[in-house]
Amino acid sequence: MTYPGTRDPLADIRTRLRALVVAPVPSAMTQRAFARRAGVSNATISRFLQGKNLSVRDLFKVCEALGLRWRLTANGKGKRA
Repeated sequence: MTYPGTRDPLADIRTRLRALVVAPVPSAMTQRAFARRAGVSNATISRFLQGKNLSVRDLFKVCEALGLRWRLTANGKGKRA
């Protein structure tokens, strides 16, 4: 949940994930394939893309599969590893 006037700290992660699994290009990965790569369920990826909460463990797995550093991402300043 975000409050009016605040930045969603997970927006950058969602944007990167959407670009990877939703982009209409031949190289795009399916949600199911990404879920397998991250070690989470397809439903978990779907919920995250809808802006719903994930457990810390699942968020860590998604970040790791995207090549993001966890500690930096947790404060909204994620960078590629």
